[in-house]
Amino acid sequence: MLKFLYPALWISQFGVDQGWSSFNENPRLVGDVDGDGKSDVIGFANDGTYVSLSSGKDLGIAKRWVSNYARSAGGWASYNQYPRFVADVNGDKKADIVGFGHDFTWVSISTGSWFTEPSPWVKNYAYAAGGWSSFDLYPRCLGDVNGDGKADIIGFGGEYTWISYSTGYSFASPQNLISEFSVASGWRSFNDTPRWAGDVNGDGKADIIGFNSSGVWVSLSVGTGFLAPTLWSGWFGNSDDAGHWTSFDQFPRFVRDVNGDGKADIVGFGLAGIYVALSNGQGFDYPLLVMFHYGKLAAAGGWNSFDRHPRMIGDANGDRNNDIFGFGIAGVHVALSLNDANAINPINLKSIKANSTACDAKCTSECKDYGPRSNCLDKCKATCDCDAIGDTKQSEVGSFGVWIWIVSFAILGIIMLNYFKGMRKSKKIRYDFGEESETPYIRA
Repeated sequence: MLKFLYPALWISQFGVDQGWSSFNENPRLVGDVDGDGKSDVIGFANDGTYVSLSSGKDLGIAKRWVSNYARSAGGWASYNQYPRFVADVNGDKKADIVGFGHDFTWVSISTGSWFTEPSPWVKNYAYAAGGWSSFDLYPRCLGDVNGDGKADIIGFGGEYTWISYSTGYSFASPQNLISEFSVASGWRSFNDTPRWAGDVNGDGKADIIGFNSSGVWVSLSVGTGFLAPTLWSGWFGNSDDAGHWTSFDQFPRFVRDVNGDGKADIVGFGLAGIYVALSNGQGFDYPLLVMFHYGKLAAAGGWNSFDRHPRMIGDANGDRNNDIFGFGIAGVHVALSLNDANAINPINLKSIKANSTACDAKCTSECKDYGPRSNCLDKCKATCDCDAIGDTKQSEVGSFGVWIWIVSFAILGIIMLNYFKGMRKSKKIRYDFGEESETPYIRA
């Protein structure tokens, strides 16, 4: 059963209060840089790249691992101009830095304690080498396309999608293995039509996943190329019929394995919280709301912009279950997974409302003598077990089946849809937590 603990503050760094107010200016990523099985935080500050190692229970004080890849250290002015990633490119199980710079794609290998100085791995995918002038227009990502244990480059260009395989010490010359997912084929903006790489069928090779107005398209990797794209889900797209996930900045979507079956799933951060659509190897199941947090609505935390409040997915405590990292105002908030890999259940919003109200009152009283910078409230809510919903904790999701959930919503009169000229419209919806929105429950 896929469950998450209530988010807890793991470190008072990398947040808005500490000056990290824009992902575009100061990106933050997660990856296992020391090879201990736990995802760490990597932040690109003004004077260098900082790492906060995970202990499994919190994040350590950030230390500078390399004086580069930063605004004032290397001239990495913005993520849109010069995107940066962390991925294991040499197969040693430690995440390295891959930076798409001005003239080259640069790599800094992780030693487990620091990053090596940047080395040029390929003269392409860069601002002035290949014409990759904007991440939004020409996104790039990394994934192990051929299953050799080393992350490769996938670049979505003007006419083709390009691949450069990692040799362990460089990237090979780009190959145009597929024309889809490019600007010429209608994918004109990452913010409107995000594209990622992930192993959605569990064969050990990273596939291409793209989100457009129709939903989610997948091109499976065969190691030396990609199959033609097929529609795997009619949700998570930027049209009204596909759920109204209008932009990545408002409603970020990722592909990561969250139920431990070896297949990457869709994780979307919508209005009410986190929606998950599990991969069955041939398509994505119907999306379900699995956590009432990290969403755009104020009642779901007010995470209304990826640029201001990035969210990432990684294994924070090394239990082989992916957790949620959120970069908020006070610092980095982590919601640990309690996944048992057997089932996935949606949120019971009525219980969440009652429990949230009771827990808020209880924790506010207990923490009244603590200062505003204290994480007393986070710790209290993470363990809150109020009588408002019997033995169901605030830290876990409800245990209702899909049909019960839909029937409950229908009885409450939550969803009212009209069809006008073939386009689905929505009227005011009274969510059970007392908010109103002009969106149906499955929309972002």
